[in-house]
Amino acid sequence: MERIWPSSVELSPARRVGMERVGQCLAMGMASKSIGVKFLFNPGSTEFWSDPRFSGQYNLWLRQIARQAAKSGHVFGTDEDARSSDAGDPMVQDWDLSSDPLLWARDRVELIQLLWQKLPERVLFDNEPYGELTDVLMGLVYQYASTVDIALRYVGGQFQTRDHVGDPDGRPPFSMVPKVRQQEALDFLNSYVFSATALAFPADLLTRLGPRQARSFELHHPFVDVPLGNVIRNLQGSMLVGLLTTDTIQRMRNSEAKYGAAAVLTIPELMAGLTQGLWSELLAPTPGSVVGLRRDLQRRHLERLSALVLKSSDRDNPDMRALARYQLTELKRRLTGRERAAGLDAYTRAHVVEVQARIAKVLDAHINE
Repeated sequence: MERIWPSSVELSPARRVGMERVGQCLAMGMASKSIGVKFLFNPGSTEFWSDPRFSGQYNLWLRQIARQAAKSGHVFGTDEDARSSDAGDPMVQDWDLSSDPLLWARDRVELIQLLWQKLPERVLFDNEPYGELTDVLMGLVYQYASTVDIALRYVGGQFQTRDHVGDPDGRPPFSMVPKVRQQEALDFLNSYVFSATALAFPADLLTRLGPRQARSFELHHPFVDVPLGNVIRNLQGSMLVGLLTTDTIQRMRNSEAKYGAAAVLTIPELMAGLTQGLWSELLAPTPGSVVGLRRDLQRRHLERLSALVLKSSDRDNPDMRALARYQLTELKRRLTGRERAAGLDAYTRAHVVEVQARIAKVLDAHINE
């Protein structure tokens, strides 16, 4: 029960003692899992069935049950808590109900990574179409995407409770996700979504992916070649945008105001961590070549920072514009001359030159507004 309104009539001492006894019985029964309470409702409504033998006791029982909300295991969350764009409680998830969703996510993505290493030998049997392998891989990539999404809510997140004032062991309505867990979530995304090795499939798998079979009378024929690159780009792009949305940034700003910058992951720390993680090959002491999907991801990051500088709306945090501009300025400074580093392939050299030119154009446009 999310909210039980107390009776407007003051309880007599005897009735109050009775309620306390009911509460004790409920606590004992719940602890031993040996009690059940049945409530009858009028058909098609949320009103209690009116029966003078029982109806008078409903509020008493409901109030006592509601007072147990803070007890361990009495977790409650709504669909809105799990799915709304500004949802910030990492413990309310569609796909996981464990005590540590981030640890569960790490275990699951590592299991999926292990599975796709062995897919050809597990899926490809004599006289089967190679498209079967593609179907299974796409299913695993979908599972991977729904799993890594769990980490987004840790960044700027808050734990929410629905305890009432005076509940035994009652807690405040919101409490912060500790900074160490927020940083762990950012590191998780950098490692399992954004890194060059996170979604690197073995050549033995890629060279055996066949065209997916048309299902029934589909209007659009499936791609002859497998658009795996597009799938990965969309996954990485959605996670990156999710970290830099207005809702996420607003949650982080509110948390910093309530709990202090030392206790939470701050917006500058998020943006600096993303830049370092996404551009690690080029920012290393000895720059290295950047593979195609990583170059695409870096361009997506550049586009998002540019949009924050040039297209900020009234809903955006005003600090975000300044911070995005600072990140672009620092990135351009750190990339200067890197295109001449030894060992870079032609794609990477051209990429570095283009990135510097685009940053300069964005910064110049901002200055001349």
